[in-house]
Amino acid sequence: MIEELSALFNLSEDQLSKLQAYADILARDGRKFGVTTIVDPKDIVIDHFWDSLILLKFRDNFTIERTCVLDVGTGGGFPGLPLKVAIPSVRLTLLESNFKKVIFLKRVVEFIGVEGVNVVWSRVERLPRDVRYDIILFRAVGDIHRVVRAAMTLLSSGGYIVIYAGEDVQFYMNRLHVLFAKGLRVLSVDSYALPGKDKVRNLIFLGIQ
Repeated sequence: MIEELSALFNLSEDQLSKLQAYADILARDGRKFGVTTIVDPKDIVIDHFWDSLILLKFRDNFTIERTCVLDVGTGGGFPGLPLKVAIPSVRLTLLESNFKKVIFLKRVVEFIGVEGVNVVWSRVERLPRDVRYDIILFRAVGDIHRVVRAAMTLLSSGGYIVIYAGEDVQFYMNRLHVLFAKGLRVLSVDSYALPGKDKVRNLIFLGIQ
């Protein structure tokens, strides 16, 4: 199944090897560290890797090469780490407030052999405001209003906030509407579906006026 990612996302053998190593450690240790309940290899590829990498199919919206990317509440490293494997020039910060998950992330980064990844044990509200990010990612986070409000102060000029919104876009719009009066704006909402899944998912691209 992981080989199917090669043609779809233009991945090399080395990149596929890194993702395979990533899948192996998720299947072995993911439940123990509380980063995923998905341990079937096929489901790991679709629900974690494919879903993370789908952002690359919407590159008409943005540029990701050689950017500084922040993945907030990354959990098991999604979506940031698969994107880093696919686009090595990305400078990636994985932000996670759960220390147990931070330990897992550091092990994964070392195990699969990627460079230019900074794993940070903190919350988005506590990050230094003198560092700016070109792209800030959210996938499966809790209080979306709170974290996006904090992220707005970390976004570089012309940068993007991307929310992996699942099926219910209106849920996110309702919780972010107060921030629209503070300069947040919707750039686009792009839909996609994962192999073998009936539900349509969405990416919400946000910027600041």
